[in-house]
Amino acid sequence: MKKLISLLVLLFTIQLVNAQISFNTGNGQLDTDLETINANAELDFGKFKTEISLKYDIEEKKIETMHAELNMNPGGIFMAVEIAEITKQPVDNIIEIYKVNKEKGWGVIAKEAGIKPGSAEFHALKNHAKENKSKGKKNKSKKKKKNK
Repeated sequence: MKKLISLLVLLFTIQLVNAQISFNTGNGQLDTDLETINANAELDFGKFKTEISLKYDIEEKKIETMHAELNMNPGGIFMAVEIAEITKQPVDNIIEIYKVNKEKGWGVIAKEAGIKPGSAEFHALKNHAKENKSKGKKNKSKKKKKNK
């Protein structure tokens, strides 16, 4: 019984922490997908960092700087590199926009970077977030039982 109560308290705490993260993209589904990216990446930030580095051709050190020095969570890091990719801008440009507008949310940051709400670029951003929800997620190995 104590284990069950402890587990419920832990799950409630995790939900409370995740609920405090607000991406403010202006799109509920995109916000939810970013929360999933964030939660999965927090489980194994090293794997997330490697996957993002390879996919977006960005040095892991840059990702570490974004995380440690700019206090960007993994969902925010994903948004920054994805916006840079879509708009064909250096990620440093997106980071500068982020620094000025981080309190306003990723919807404003995307718009400042040139992605208009409802545009093909915005839909690409949403689709890429949906496709990348497993970034950093630990793979569960499935062991098959051998029948003798």
